[in-house]
Amino acid sequence: MFVIGHWSQTDDAAAWAKAREGAAYRKVFWDNKYYTGKMNCSQLVWAAYKKQGIDVDNNGGKGVYPRNIRDDNDTVSYKSY
Repeated sequence: MFVIGHWSQTDDAAAWAKAREGAAYRKVFWDNKYYTGKMNCSQLVWAAYKKQGIDVDNNGGKGVYPRNIRDDNDTVSYKSY
């Protein structure tokens, strides 16, 4: 599980992402930061936090991959059991 930023921002990001539940999935990652239709997993997480003013793409490229979110300085990983 990833928790990024302040708790209120995390809650708002989660609510924004939850509102898109059931949306169509996009398989393309290489330019997913600038596409506004269907979303993939990392694009959804990135966009949810970007709406809160937090950019979790560690390399700033055209696309955001799961590893970009994992490796970003604003990302904290918590292990749950």
